[in-house]
Amino acid sequence: MTRTYILKRRAEQQEQTRRRIVEAAVDLHGSVGPARTTVSMVAERAGVQRHTFYAHFPDERSLHLACSGLALERAPLPDPESWRAIENPSERLRVGLRAIYDWYERNADLVAAVLRDAEYHALTREVTELRFGPP
Repeated sequence: MTRTYILKRRAEQQEQTRRRIVEAAVDLHGSVGPARTTVSMVAERAGVQRHTFYAHFPDERSLHLACSGLALERAPLPDPESWRAIENPSERLRVGLRAIYDWYERNADLVAAVLRDAEYHALTREVTELRFGPP
């Protein structure tokens, strides 16, 4: 009878390591920007070796997709459904703009760095358009 090997604890550790890498990258994207963030910087901040980084993210695009996903998970975009039901157009505009401005205020550093880099860094532009649509 053969024993089935199931990744439990190891899978949890792998997921924790992956999460640390993504969180480190999001932090760096918000400070130095995605275009200036290097694999070495991310690995150092996450406390892993470069080969561990590449085991989780074989290319820069997969990291950027994970980062944008985590950023939106942490701070989802405002849901327009809550203000679409407001009949008064002026009030609807006020509520909608307040929600949008509040979101940008909470995410100012990351959004500023990403939008700045999206102007000249093709991958950042691609992922930004994928997540938010064209400018």
